[in-house]
Amino acid sequence: NIICISEFTKNELSKYYPEINENLIKVIHPGFNPSSFQNIREFIFSDKFGFNDYFLLVGEGRPYKNLELVPKALSVYAGNSILAICGRIPDDEKTRIQEIANEVGVGSRLRWLGYVSNEDLGLLYRNSKAFIFPSRYEGFGLPLLEAMSFGTPILSSNAASLPEVGGNVPIYFDPSDPIDLSHKMELLDQDQTLVEKMRAAGFHRVKLFTWEESAHKHIDLFIDVLS
Repeated sequence: NIICISEFTKNELSKYYPEINENLIKVIHPGFNPSSFQNIREFIFSDKFGFNDYFLLVGEGRPYKNLELVPKALSVYAGNSILAICGRIPDDEKTRIQEIANEVGVGSRLRWLGYVSNEDLGLLYRNSKAFIFPSRYEGFGLPLLEAMSFGTPILSSNAASLPEVGGNVPIYFDPSDPIDLSHKMELLDQDQTLVEKMRAAGFHRVKLFTWEESAHKHIDLFIDVLS
Protein backbone atom coordinates (compact mmCIF):
# COMPACT_ATOMS: atom_id res chain seq x y z
CA ASN A 1 0.00 0.00 0.00
CA ILE A 2 0.96 3.62 -0.55
CA ILE A 3 -0.26 6.33 1.82
CA CYS A 4 -0.91 9.81 0.40
CA ILE A 5 -1.59 12.94 2.44
CA SER A 6 -4.45 14.16 0.21
CA GLU A 7 -6.78 13.07 -2.56
CA PHE A 8 -4.95 15.51 -4.81
CA THR A 9 -1.64 13.76 -4.12
CA LYS A 10 -3.29 10.41 -4.82
CA ASN A 11 -4.59 11.69 -8.15
CA GLU A 12 -1.17 13.06 -9.08
CA LEU A 13 0.45 9.74 -8.22
CA SER A 14 -2.06 7.88 -10.38
CA LYS A 15 -1.54 10.32 -13.23
CA TYR A 16 2.24 9.97 -13.31
CA TYR A 17 2.38 6.28 -12.36
CA PRO A 18 -0.70 4.73 -13.97
CA GLU A 19 0.74 1.25 -13.51
CA ILE A 20 0.03 1.47 -9.77
CA ASN A 21 -3.22 -0.19 -8.74
CA GLU A 22 -5.43 2.61 -7.36
CA ASN A 23 -6.85 0.26 -4.75
CA LEU A 24 -3.41 0.18 -3.13
CA ILE A 25 -3.30 3.96 -2.70
CA LYS A 26 -4.83 5.15 0.57
CA VAL A 27 -5.42 8.76 1.63
CA ILE A 28 -4.78 9.70 5.24
CA HIS A 29 -4.63 13.38 6.08
CA PRO A 30 -1.95 14.51 8.52
CA GLY A 31 -2.96 16.13 11.76
CA PHE A 32 -2.31 19.57 13.13
CA ASN A 33 -0.97 20.23 16.60
CA PRO A 34 -1.95 23.72 17.85
CA SER A 35 0.19 23.26 20.96
CA SER A 36 3.24 24.40 18.96
CA PHE A 37 1.76 27.89 19.22
CA GLN A 38 0.70 27.71 22.88
CA ASN A 39 3.35 29.94 24.43
CA ILE A 40 2.26 33.19 22.84
CA ARG A 41 2.74 36.14 25.15
CA GLU A 42 0.61 39.22 24.82
CA PHE A 43 2.23 42.25 23.23
CA ILE A 44 1.03 45.53 21.88
CA PHE A 45 1.38 44.24 18.36
CA SER A 46 2.35 47.48 16.65
CA ASP A 47 5.08 48.07 19.26
CA LYS A 48 6.67 44.71 18.46
CA PHE A 49 6.43 44.77 14.66
CA GLY A 50 5.95 48.43 13.75
CA PHE A 51 2.71 47.95 11.80
CA ASN A 52 -0.85 46.76 12.43
CA ASP A 53 -2.98 46.89 9.25
CA TYR A 54 -1.67 44.08 7.09
CA PHE A 55 -2.24 40.97 5.05
CA LEU A 56 0.02 38.03 5.86
CA LEU A 57 2.01 35.93 3.40
CA VAL A 58 3.87 32.88 4.76
CA GLY A 59 6.02 30.75 2.54
CA GLU A 60 9.18 29.74 0.80
CA GLY A 61 10.80 31.22 -2.28
CA ARG A 62 10.00 28.41 -4.69
CA PRO A 63 8.36 29.37 -8.00
CA TYR A 64 5.20 27.33 -7.43
CA LYS A 65 4.52 29.32 -4.26
CA ASN A 66 3.50 32.17 -6.60
CA LEU A 67 4.38 34.90 -4.10
CA GLU A 68 4.63 37.60 -6.77
CA LEU A 69 0.87 37.47 -7.32
CA VAL A 70 0.18 39.21 -4.01
CA PRO A 71 2.09 42.49 -4.61
CA LYS A 72 0.37 42.67 -7.99
CA ALA A 73 -3.01 42.29 -6.27
CA LEU A 74 -2.01 44.83 -3.62
CA SER A 75 -1.36 47.38 -6.37
CA VAL A 76 -5.02 47.34 -7.47
CA TYR A 77 -6.52 46.73 -4.02
CA ALA A 78 -8.57 49.75 -2.94
CA GLY A 79 -7.32 49.77 0.66
CA ASN A 80 -4.06 50.91 2.25
CA SER A 81 -3.03 47.72 4.07
CA ILE A 82 0.55 46.55 3.84
CA LEU A 83 1.85 43.05 3.11
CA ALA A 84 3.87 41.24 5.79
CA ILE A 85 5.98 38.40 4.36
CA CYS A 86 7.68 35.78 6.51
CA GLY A 87 9.49 32.55 5.78
CA ARG A 88 12.80 31.31 4.43
CA ILE A 89 12.96 33.17 1.13
CA PRO A 90 16.32 33.26 -0.71
CA ASP A 91 17.80 36.68 -1.37
CA ASP A 92 17.45 36.40 -5.15
CA GLU A 93 13.76 35.56 -4.89
CA LYS A 94 13.21 38.33 -2.37
CA THR A 95 14.91 40.79 -4.73
CA ARG A 96 12.77 39.60 -7.64
CA ILE A 97 9.51 40.02 -5.75
CA GLN A 98 10.57 43.38 -4.35
CA GLU A 99 11.37 44.58 -7.88
CA ILE A 100 7.92 43.48 -9.05
CA ALA A 101 6.37 45.37 -6.13
CA ASN A 102 8.42 48.46 -6.97
CA GLU A 103 7.32 48.28 -10.62
CA VAL A 104 3.63 48.19 -9.70
CA GLY A 105 3.99 50.94 -7.11
CA VAL A 106 3.67 49.10 -3.81
CA GLY A 107 7.32 48.50 -2.93
CA SER A 108 7.09 50.61 0.22
CA ARG A 109 4.15 48.52 1.47
CA LEU A 110 6.08 45.24 1.77
CA ARG A 111 7.55 44.18 5.11
CA TRP A 112 10.12 41.38 4.91
CA LEU A 113 10.28 39.58 8.24
CA GLY A 114 12.40 36.57 7.30
CA TYR A 115 12.13 33.39 9.33
CA VAL A 116 10.15 33.97 12.52
CA SER A 117 9.64 31.91 15.67
CA ASN A 118 6.39 30.03 16.26
CA GLU A 119 5.51 32.63 18.86
CA ASP A 120 5.90 35.49 16.40
CA LEU A 121 4.18 33.53 13.64
CA GLY A 122 1.22 33.00 15.93
CA LEU A 123 1.06 36.71 16.67
CA LEU A 124 1.21 37.48 12.96
CA TYR A 125 -1.63 35.09 12.18
CA ARG A 126 -3.74 36.33 15.07
CA ASN A 127 -3.47 40.02 14.22
CA SER A 128 -3.57 39.93 10.42
CA LYS A 129 -6.47 41.13 8.31
CA ALA A 130 -6.18 37.85 6.42
CA PHE A 131 -3.72 35.12 5.55
CA ILE A 132 -3.13 34.87 1.78
CA PHE A 133 -2.05 31.53 0.27
CA PRO A 134 -1.37 32.05 -3.47
CA SER A 135 0.33 28.72 -4.20
CA ARG A 136 -0.19 26.96 -7.52
CA TYR A 137 0.79 23.54 -6.20
CA GLU A 138 0.59 21.92 -2.75
CA GLY A 139 0.39 18.33 -1.62
CA PHE A 140 -1.52 19.36 1.49
CA GLY A 141 -1.39 22.94 2.79
CA LEU A 142 -0.54 23.05 6.50
CA PRO A 143 -0.53 26.89 6.72
CA LEU A 144 -4.28 26.81 6.11
CA LEU A 145 -4.72 24.89 9.37
CA GLU A 146 -2.32 27.20 11.18
CA ALA A 147 -4.40 30.21 10.14
CA MET A 148 -7.67 28.48 11.05
CA SER A 149 -6.39 27.74 14.55
CA PHE A 150 -6.15 31.49 15.17
CA GLY A 151 -9.48 32.32 13.58
CA THR A 152 -7.66 34.18 10.83
CA PRO A 153 -9.65 34.88 7.64
CA ILE A 154 -8.10 33.07 4.68
CA LEU A 155 -7.80 34.01 1.03
CA SER A 156 -6.59 30.90 -0.77
CA SER A 157 -5.68 29.83 -4.25
CA ASN A 158 -8.21 27.39 -5.68
CA ALA A 159 -5.42 25.13 -6.98
CA ALA A 160 -4.20 21.64 -6.13
CA SER A 161 -5.02 20.31 -2.64
CA LEU A 162 -6.00 23.64 -1.09
CA PRO A 163 -9.79 23.37 -1.52
CA GLU A 164 -9.61 19.83 -0.12
CA VAL A 165 -7.94 21.07 3.05
CA GLY A 166 -9.64 24.46 3.31
CA GLY A 167 -13.16 23.24 2.68
CA ASN A 168 -15.69 26.05 3.01
CA VAL A 169 -13.47 28.19 5.23
CA PRO A 170 -11.39 30.30 2.80
CA ILE A 171 -12.47 32.65 0.07
CA TYR A 172 -10.84 31.18 -3.03
CA PHE A 173 -9.24 33.01 -5.94
CA ASP A 174 -7.63 32.21 -9.28
CA PRO A 175 -3.85 32.02 -8.66
CA SER A 176 -3.17 33.47 -12.11
CA ASP A 177 -5.39 36.54 -11.63
CA PRO A 178 -4.23 39.37 -9.32
CA ILE A 179 -7.43 41.32 -9.95
CA ASP A 180 -9.50 38.41 -8.68
CA LEU A 181 -7.40 38.34 -5.51
CA SER A 182 -7.69 42.12 -5.05
CA HIS A 183 -11.49 41.87 -5.22
CA LYS A 184 -11.45 39.18 -2.54
CA MET A 185 -9.19 41.37 -0.37
CA GLU A 186 -11.68 44.22 -0.70
CA LEU A 187 -14.56 41.90 0.16
CA LEU A 188 -13.10 41.41 3.63
CA ASP A 189 -13.06 45.19 4.12
CA GLN A 190 -16.70 45.45 3.11
CA ASP A 191 -18.32 42.60 5.02
CA GLN A 192 -17.48 42.16 8.70
CA THR A 193 -20.23 39.57 9.08
CA LEU A 194 -18.48 37.42 6.50
CA VAL A 195 -15.19 37.81 8.38
CA GLU A 196 -16.76 36.60 11.62
CA LYS A 197 -18.32 33.61 9.84
CA MET A 198 -14.92 32.71 8.41
CA ARG A 199 -13.33 32.88 11.85
CA ALA A 200 -15.95 30.55 13.34
CA ALA A 201 -15.76 28.14 10.40
CA GLY A 202 -11.97 27.97 10.72
CA PHE A 203 -12.09 27.15 14.43
CA HIS A 204 -14.52 24.33 13.63
CA ARG A 205 -12.71 22.86 10.63
CA VAL A 206 -9.21 22.75 12.12
CA LYS A 207 -10.53 20.38 14.80
CA LEU A 208 -11.13 17.77 12.08
CA PHE A 209 -7.39 17.39 11.49
CA THR A 210 -5.94 15.68 14.56
CA TRP A 211 -2.92 13.45 14.88
CA GLU A 212 -5.03 11.05 16.95
CA GLU A 213 -7.40 10.53 14.01
CA SER A 214 -4.50 10.25 11.58
CA ALA A 215 -2.76 7.69 13.82
CA HIS A 216 -5.93 5.58 14.15
CA LYS A 217 -6.31 5.45 10.36
CA HIS A 218 -2.67 4.40 9.96
CA ILE A 219 -3.08 1.66 12.58
CA ASP A 220 -6.28 0.42 10.95
CA LEU A 221 -4.50 0.23 7.59
CA PHE A 222 -1.50 -1.62 9.08
CA ILE A 223 -3.82 -4.15 10.75
CA ASP A 224 -5.68 -4.64 7.48
CA VAL A 225 -2.46 -5.21 5.53
CA LEU A 226 -0.98 -7.58 8.10
CA SER A 227 -4.16 -9.64 8.28
